[in-house]
Amino acid sequence: MDNLLNEKKLTIFTSNEIQDNLNRVLKNYEQNGIIGLNGYLNQANRISLLNELEIIQKDAEQDIVRYWNNKIIHFYSKDPLKPESVDREYVTEPYFQASSNKAHVFYEVIDNMRVVNRIGHGMHLINRYPMMQRAVYDSPVLLDLLKGIGFKKPICHLSVYIPKYPNGIGSEVKPHQESTFAFTEPQSVVVLWVALEDALIENACMYGVLGSNHWPLKWVSKVDRETKTRHFEQVHQLHIPDFMTEREFYTALEVKAGDALLFHGNFVHCSPMNTSKNSRKALSFQFIETYEVDYPETNWLYPPNKVYLY
Repeated sequence: MDNLLNEKKLTIFTSNEIQDNLNRVLKNYEQNGIIGLNGYLNQANRISLLNELEIIQKDAEQDIVRYWNNKIIHFYSKDPLKPESVDREYVTEPYFQASSNKAHVFYEVIDNMRVVNRIGHGMHLINRYPMMQRAVYDSPVLLDLLKGIGFKKPICHLSVYIPKYPNGIGSEVKPHQESTFAFTEPQSVVVLWVALEDALIENACMYGVLGSNHWPLKWVSKVDRETKTRHFEQVHQLHIPDFMTEREFYTALEVKAGDALLFHGNFVHCSPMNTSKNSRKALSFQFIETYEVDYPETNWLYPPNKVYLY
């Protein structure tokens, strides 16, 4: 039924197509704000990366006990001991702030059960995790695309592992624009989202509004470190379609395990709760320009790293 609501389709390119006809690929990216990359990870590297993520999670959980007095940070959920409380502002927590060059684990509580929401945000900067680094720094296809888009001195700003559990365990991700959370002037965010398992309509693949890269940015997240608060500043009047009531605007971004999505920071995207029996594990890498670009201190992740891709 989802395919009937929106006839627009994601275009997926092979590495050979990207190398042989980069201009065509970039034209599609400019038009839609997103492209699919077939076989970004081969089978062996994908399995190795999944195995490495088990090590990363174990390291992160041990790190909480060893260095953070076993303090658990809940992402998108209330304090389980105080269910009547309001949502906590996790972004200003020291553990969250210290994650820019580490692998920190964040949880959510669903029906009184604690599960991992994500692990991030500097896994790609840690030499102990070579498969993670290879996915970012050793991909000729990625470098060609970033150069073609216009990056002169890019960094991988952050890395996030998202388990997306089956059987309705875990939250939906509401429609948003990635540049909200990593604001640069001029805007420069590009996201590489890598499917570690099949991401299909049946198991809550991502959805996006093709062409929304041409829309302005609606919100900017701003953190005040002195008051330990965050607010969202509206910078443009923009209607972002509701996923449930305006589904006709959204295209299912189905990809197979090992494929990837590359999309613009203003591209509107979301994903529903996964009610299927199959998980939908994925990695997300965020890239920003550093050449003649201002990166405000009000970004939650500050300062940015200086590990340039080229």
